[in-house]
Amino acid sequence: MAAAPLPPVSAPVPAPAAASLSEGARIVNTFMAPSKTFTDLRRNASWWAPWLLLSSCRLRFSMWLGKRSATGRIAENQVQASAKTAARMDQLPADQRDRALERQAKGTQYFLYGYPVVILLFNTDQCLGSFWHIQVGRGADVKFKTSFAIVMYAGLPGV
Repeated sequence: MAAAPLPPVSAPVPAPAAASLSEGARIVNTFMAPSKTFTDLRRNASWWAPWLLLSSCRLRFSMWLGKRSATGRIAENQVQASAKTAARMDQLPADQRDRALERQAKGTQYFLYGYPVVILLFNTDQCLGSFWHIQVGRGADVKFKTSFAIVMYAGLPGV
């Protein structure tokens, strides 16, 4: 007896690939749907957009402080917060104390305007720790660039 011919079997239809997110969509989804953002980072680990956003917000804040001439008050508060420094400053003559506070205020201003570099350094430090933990502790295969992008996007709620 001859067997009846079987109808052709169609190949399974692959699931449609998730659409890649733009940088703006990633930033918005960091707050609205974080899993979409962090899943998309596997596809393209770009970190510059959150860094630009964090840097621009920090620079605007620094400019606002500069317009209010608050760097002098910040320097005075820093001196008062440290009992040892405050004791040393109190021993100085008035003109030297004013120059020291002026230098402190200038240093504070440089720090505030140089904060984008601080963001990169701080996030690199955080990334190194998490990268080591992910690679060694968890045995996952994640690139450093992806880990850095994760840390950058994870810092966005701090804005």
